[in-house]
Amino acid sequence: MLARSVWSAGYAPPFTRPPESKAPAYGALCRNTTRRLPRKPLWHRDIRQNQHTLPCRTVSIPIKSRRRRGWPLQTLRAVRIRLPLCGTVLSLSHTKLSALVTGLALLLLGWCLCSCGRKSIDLTAVTDPHLATNGTVEVTARLVEIPEGAIFKRDLYDYATILKYQVLRVHRGKLDGDALYVGQYNPWKPRAEAADKRAPGIGGNVRQFQAGQVHHLALEVPIEDYFMGGIVNKYFGKTTNTLYWAVWTVLE
Repeated sequence: MLARSVWSAGYAPPFTRPPESKAPAYGALCRNTTRRLPRKPLWHRDIRQNQHTLPCRTVSIPIKSRRRRGWPLQTLRAVRIRLPLCGTVLSLSHTKLSALVTGLALLLLGWCLCSCGRKSIDLTAVTDPHLATNGTVEVTARLVEIPEGAIFKRDLYDYATILKYQVLRVHRGKLDGDALYVGQYNPWKPRAEAADKRAPGIGGNVRQFQAGQVHHLALEVPIEDYFMGGIVNKYFGKTTNTLYWAVWTVLE
């Protein structure tokens, strides 16, 4: 009521100029929001760590400005890095720098994979010296199949089973054809543990026989001259090829 009476009497209060609006400082509350602005990022500071004893020059890497919804425009200063003098000045944008780092990471990963592959190839390329000193025939062959019931485990029964191979390469000796029928002693055992009093000198690195494996074999022929025990031959009556005796079996 008092204000109405004053205005009606023709009296006006003195003009007061509204305060100038100022942008909220870092850490101050934003307008129409309860969130706080972030503190000054580390990009505003010069990186002075890891100082070198060598002469250094300062390299600037500009970073693009960023704008977020409801936030004022923030112009980030360039990152300044001290690097040893190498005759060139590095000047990369944020996008180019990210692409460079990604490329270097991919290059390092490819180099690691290549080195691992070379190492595995070199290990498999080493030949077992027992292959050249045992048997009269030395071949590289692929195990074609394992007939049903050809391999079984019996602790009190020692036997040899006939497995069919496809010859890939002949290193020593002569063969009748590409199909090779080889007797493996106690095939359920790893080759390093198969030797005993009944069949001494058996060895190799094959732990389990699987169809499709490639084996480097040192063989003797015929099997009757080297093993007098039980023989499981699932190919009996299907072929008349000579049966070989496996002395040393190496997985390739």
